[in-house]
Parts: sequence; C-alpha cells; structure tokens
Amino acid sequence: MRGETQGMALDPPGPGLPERLILLPTLNEEAGLAQTLGEIAEVRFPPSSLPPTVAIIDGHSEDGTVSVAERAGAVVLRQHGRGKGAAVREGLGWARAAEYRSVATLDADATYPAGALPALFDLLEGGRDVVIGVRRPEKPPLASLRDLVHRVGNGLLNYSAAQFSGQPVLDICSGFWGIRCASIPALGLESEGFEIESELFIKAFQSGLRVAQFPVSYRPRVGEAKLRAVRDGSRILLSILRYSLKTPRARAQPAVELSARGNDLHSMIVSLSPERIVVLTSPDRIPEADVLARRFVDAVPQASVATASWSDRASESRIPVLMTPPSRATSLVVVALPPLAPDLTSEILVGVPRTQRYFRLSDAGPPGSEGAPPDPFVRSGFRRERVPQGRLRAWFILGATLEPSWTRRELALLKANAQTTPVAVYRREVAPVVTVTAPTGALGPVLAPMARLADR
Repeated sequence: MRGETQGMALDPPGPGLPERLILLPTLNEEAGLAQTLGEIAEVRFPPSSLPPTVAIIDGHSEDGTVSVAERAGAVVLRQHGRGKGAAVREGLGWARAAEYRSVATLDADATYPAGALPALFDLLEGGRDVVIGVRRPEKPPLASLRDLVHRVGNGLLNYSAAQFSGQPVLDICSGFWGIRCASIPALGLESEGFEIESELFIKAFQSGLRVAQFPVSYRPRVGEAKLRAVRDGSRILLSILRYSLKTPRARAQPAVELSARGNDLHSMIVSLSPERIVVLTSPDRIPEADVLARRFVDAVPQASVATASWSDRASESRIPVLMTPPSRATSLVVVALPPLAPDLTSEILVGVPRTQRYFRLSDAGPPGSEGAPPDPFVRSGFRRERVPQGRLRAWFILGATLEPSWTRRELALLKANAQTTPVAVYRREVAPVVTVTAPTGALGPVLAPMARLADR
C-alpha cells in the first residue's frame, strides 16, 4: 500500500512502480467493494507489466468501506466535495499529479467484471485515448420492473446522446471506462454528480480523442443503489444537451499510434470478445500477421490465437467456408491477410461466423471507398450492411441498446470502433449449402472441419 492521503500529496510512481491506476469511487459500498477488490486481486495482467495500483476515492462513507479498502491494501483517497462526478475529478487530478499514464474507473458495487481490465488497459496503451465498456446485462430486462425501467431509460439516453451530439456513444452511462492521463486536461471536466460519464464521453469525441468501445457483462449491484432514476436521469439528459450544444474545446492531440488501421482492427477484435482467433496470411504478409497475432494475445487473453498460411489465390475461395460455424455458439474470428495488390495496397478481411458477418479494412482511400467485395463472398450470398447516419443513427443506437440479441449491437460496435479506416461490413442472413473438397496443406487443420460441415 502506498498510503492514505487527504489530497494529492503522494509521491509519483517513479521507475519500477506501476503506471496504471484502477480508481473506484465509493460511498457506503462495504459489501460491493469487498467483492470488487477480491475480483481485481484475481486478475492476471500481462507478465510484461506490473499490477496496477488500486485506489478508492471515498465520499465520506459511514460504513466499513474504508476499512475494507485498507485491509485489501488499496490506496485510500479522501474526497473533499460530494457527488460521484466530484469524486472522479479529484481522483483523476491525483492520478495526473502522481504521474500515472492511464486510469481505469469502475463502480465499486460489483456490477462490472474486473476480468475486463486487461483489455481496457491494452486498448489505452495500443493507441486509444478513452475506452468505454458497453454493458451487456446478465439479467433479462423483464426480471423486474426496475430493471426494465433502467434498460429503457438507458436506451433513451443513448438515443439522445447520439441525436444531439452526432457521436456514436453506445452506453452514455457506463461506469466502466478508462482514459490516458495525458488526455484529461483536454476535457475540462466539471460535473458534480452521476452525469460525469455523459460529459466525459461526449467531450472525448468532440475533442478529437480516439475512443474505443467494447462489451462488458453487467450484473445486479451489491448494496443499495445511489442513483435515482428520475432525478439523476434528468440531470444526465440535461448534461447531454448542454455538452452536445456547447462549442467544443480545442481538439486534443491523439495518442501516438503505430498505424491507424492496426488500432481500429485492434479495437474491433476486442469488441467481438472472441474465444478463438485464426490469422490466415499470405507469404508476403507474414511479418504483419505476426504483429497482429501478438497484439491479439495481449488484447484478448481469454482467446486462443493460431496462424495459418494463405498458400495460394485459391485460398480466397475457401474463406467463405469459414463463415459456416460448427456451432452458432462458437466465438470464432478469422482474420485474413490476402496477398498484396500490384500497387502494394492491402486489405484485411475479418470473418465472424457467429453472426454470419465479415468486414473489410482497407489501407487506401477515405471512408466509403472500400470498393466491391471479393467475388467468393458475393457468390456466397453476402450483402453490404450499412449503419444509418445522421438522425437515423440515433434510432439505430436505441435499437442496439434494447435488442435482446447481440446482432445489432455487434454491428454498432464494429462501426463505432472504425474511426479512421475505410471499413465495409457484409452479412449473410442464411448460410448457403455449398460443397467443398476437404483442403490440404497449411490451411487443412483450419478449414477441414468447416468443409465437413458444408458437405452435410
């Protein structure tokens, strides 16, 4: 433990100390905090990085919240003001003073999975400035009237944020998010209450910061809820209007990136939450495939990552076979790197069998210049899938929030994470019946099970 502070007087991390901070705002969260800290303690971060510092910013709790934090070895910060927004702002101010590079913030009521923290930090360190965890409730909306009201209310707030700000914010009230400390001054945060997230997310987009959004599970809270649906919901809606219509501050300098396309792909893969990733690569793109595979291992630690050779042009005709999954529950993602074109331009094809969808990332031309899909996909029944723009996008985001299935939300996440790269999304509603000879060679172990399924 690095100690308790009444202000921001702690020493900076310095060499050999963590550069990541996990910040938990608390107010009478004794039971929820104990579970949250226990889950954080079990998270395994990449061996190359030190475990993050864990700190609570306590808003004058009257139960055993502070004692729970001290027993767990967390840093205890005493909040000066009142309200969640004030707590978050004080905590972020301390993080900057202590020279942390990145901060993850999550509610201390055990609603968010601590296991998603490595992916959040990986996205921040891979080139994103702000990362938002988009909630996927584990409990069905009809389990209780309260849950249904909250689900509908959150959907309407997401609709309002998309409508008035013109930004693809998929969960305006998420309490699970992260930020690079260098980006904090560009936002000029000022909220005192639960509207802190809506202010932060809208300002992040308007300031030109790179924002990633990926799904996280959302569980029933432990302990008494502090948020009041009507009162706090109204304040959040007013903050959406206020910050959407306000003249944006000077645009911030985004994080330095290795490649815009690589970081868009990185965010999109994380948003898919795969359990298996197969990278198919042509011989002339093996170095690029190796880099991608290493990044996927760090970004999606729960997934197994395998690389196979794209041995010849005939391999392209076999890729649609991969889109016929052995099981609808299979969480497989196929990343294909076709041979470079004669002018050395390249593209990346990514297949998602679970939803019969694939998308293409190009390294040339502005968004909207993706061109026609490869012939094998056209013959297999794939058609362009478009996300509504302008005012219609707000309705699409509302539908993505309320839809029980994951299909529409997946499309919303894919497009929201493609900020700088031309990306086209295609989907096949019904898998066609095809006959494919069982492949041999390097692609055999990957394609053979799919070929057997297609022959049925």
